[in-house]
Amino acid sequence: MKSLNETILAESENTTNGKVSKKEYTEMQCQWENENIGYLNEADGINCDLCKNKGLIYFIDEKDTVVAKDCECMNQRRTIQRLKNCGITKEMLEHYTFKNFTTENEWQKNIKQYVLDYCKTLTEKNNWMMISGVSGCGKTHLCTAVFQRLIKSNRKGEYLLWNEEVPKILALEKSTYEDNQIKYEKRLKFLQDVDVLYIDDFFKLTQSKWNEDSISLAYKIINSRYNNNKITIISSEYSINHIKSKDTAIAGRIVEKSENGRFIFDCGNEQEKNWRIK
Repeated sequence: MKSLNETILAESENTTNGKVSKKEYTEMQCQWENENIGYLNEADGINCDLCKNKGLIYFIDEKDTVVAKDCECMNQRRTIQRLKNCGITKEMLEHYTFKNFTTENEWQKNIKQYVLDYCKTLTEKNNWMMISGVSGCGKTHLCTAVFQRLIKSNRKGEYLLWNEEVPKILALEKSTYEDNQIKYEKRLKFLQDVDVLYIDDFFKLTQSKWNEDSISLAYKIINSRYNNNKITIISSEYSINHIKSKDTAIAGRIVEKSENGRFIFDCGNEQEKNWRIK
């Protein structure tokens, strides 16, 4: 590809006086920037024809200056990056699709169909979905497949791995430093307001699984998202009845937003459903 100066020089040779006006120069600069190809897709697997994988769109502002703004694909790219930061790699994202979900058994066929039925409702309603069951039964696979479908439709999403991030959030909340309090409020508000929140391993904590602090934080997130009709996807080793035994307010909101339990799927706790130990 020609450089900007080479392009301008070539254009100037076609004019009568060999010069390009400032306006023409700015327009060519903007065009050249937008036609330039980026390589963000090599890191996150997202291909965008609009920005050509640069993540930026260039335009001319009211001062006749070329400026840039984020392309709409950056919402997806930032979400993918946060997933990677939490240990879900690009390879895992490529594998965690509906096509790659194994359906050797009847219960696997049923849960896959339930989840696909859930996806069909998202064009009209912001329903929630929860999958519970033994570790290794495919909860993360299916939830991630749904989550990817939503963020690729240009919804802003966030991934929350409960047992890793909640202790950090609670530490910020209890801190006496003002900066940490600000960080806590900012993080909590983001989790409450983001278009799509995927909570993985809900209530799974290495210490004090059901302590009052974690239940209080869960209620703040769940209640706000319930009130503001924000899509929430949950995976958990605990069934909705188990969660209900610990906090009826949280469980009740999850049930209601999941079309009164229609989109709550329990895979059961049978160890033979754990593909990791087969």
